[in-house]
Amino acid sequence: MPFCPECRYEYVPGHKECPDCHVKLVEELPERASGDPSEKEYVELHPLPGHIYAEMVKEVFDKEGIECILIPDVISTGLLVKGTDVAGNEVRIRVFKEDQEQAQEILHSMMDHI
Repeated sequence: MPFCPECRYEYVPGHKECPDCHVKLVEELPERASGDPSEKEYVELHPLPGHIYAEMVKEVFDKEGIECILIPDVISTGLLVKGTDVAGNEVRIRVFKEDQEQAQEILHSMMDHI
């Protein structure tokens, strides 16, 4: 089976290039280097009330060099809602464990009023 060396996705025989990464597929995946970000542990922070707040926090995290993942709920994903006024609409945010303390401080300073 061919694999993408970038995203590590496995393809059925016959595929020659990863459609997402645009790189040539290989027959065997190379070993991951130590310190590979995909092996780091994520932790979840306090959920945010909507996609708008989550994007604001993500922008600050990006400026501070904190990588994060935004995970919207089913309501906002299914209905394409990005506002803050839909009941039950929340976005979970995950950061690397090593960035947790700094990320929580930033999150608290930005969202302590809501």
